[in-house]
Amino acid sequence: MVQIDMNLCLKQFCRLGPKDVMDFSFLCKAFGVLSSETLQAINVVLATYAVEKAKIVKRKIRKNFRKLISGVQRLVDIAEPFAAFAIEALGIELKAIGHKLQVLLPDVKKVISQSVRAQLDGETVPAKERIFSIFEPHTELIIRGKARKPVEFGHKILLTEAEGTFITDYAVLLASPNDRNLAAEVVQRHENLYDDSPEVLAADAGYSPSEEKRKELEDKVDVLAIPRNVSDRINQELASWHRFHTGVEGTISVLKRAFRLFRCVYRGFNNFATNVGMGILCHKLVMLGRLRL
Repeated sequence: MVQIDMNLCLKQFCRLGPKDVMDFSFLCKAFGVLSSETLQAINVVLATYAVEKAKIVKRKIRKNFRKLISGVQRLVDIAEPFAAFAIEALGIELKAIGHKLQVLLPDVKKVISQSVRAQLDGETVPAKERIFSIFEPHTELIIRGKARKPVEFGHKILLTEAEGTFITDYAVLLASPNDRNLAAEVVQRHENLYDDSPEVLAADAGYSPSEEKRKELEDKVDVLAIPRNVSDRINQELASWHRFHTGVEGTISVLKRAFRLFRCVYRGFNNFATNVGMGILCHKLVMLGRLRL
C-alpha cells in the first residue's frame, strides 16, 4: 500500500487517481465491521439456499439418469435378438458383429444393474462387483490418494529393482492385494528365482507388514528398510536405502514414458500383462547394454 501511495504511476495503474490510498490498518478495521452473529446468519442463509438448489439439481439428475438407463435397456432389448439373428446369417461380417455383441451384452447388463443400485437405489456397490469398462472388464479401480489423481484405472504392477536400476522381478496383479502382504511375497519370489533371500528389502511405509511378518522377514534379509513411522524414515542407518527406494520412482517414470507402460492399447488382461513384460524386457536390454559399454 505504501509503495502504491508513493508512486503516481502505480496509483494510475490501480485506477485510484489522485485519491488517498488506504493504509495498512484498513483491512484489519474492515474485518471487524461484521459481527460473528451477522456472519453466522449469512452462512445459514447461504447454506439453506445451497441445500434447496441441490435438491432441485439432484431430482433433475435422477430423472435424467432414469431416462438414460431406460434408453440403454431399450438398446439391449433390440441388440439381443439382432445378435442371435446375425450369428446365424450367411455374411461373415454380420456373424462377426453378432459374436461381438454377444460378448459385450452381458457386461452392459451388469453396468445397468450397478448403475441402478448406485444412482437410483442409493446402494454402495463394492468395487469388486463393478465393471469400469465394458471393453476391458478386467480393469480395476486403484485408489492412489494423490491430490491430482485420487483414483486410476488399470492394474497394479509389483516391481523389484536392484542396484544399477536393473529390474530383477515383476508381477502384474489381476486383483490388488493388501500392500502390507506384498513384502513377504517379494522375498518369496526372490527366493524362488535366485535360490537366496535378498540382502536388503526397501519399500514405502504402506508396505510395512505386521509385527509377526516383520520378524520373519528380518530373519531372512540383512536389512529391512520398510519404515513403520516417522522416526524410522529419518533413521540414519536406513536413510541411504530409503533414498535408493525413492530412486525407483525414476525407473517407473522411464518405463511409462520411454517403454510405453503409461497406457496399454491391447485388449484383455493377458495382453495387458504381455505389454508390461515387453516394456520391462526392453528396459533390461538397455541396462545390460549400458553395463557392457
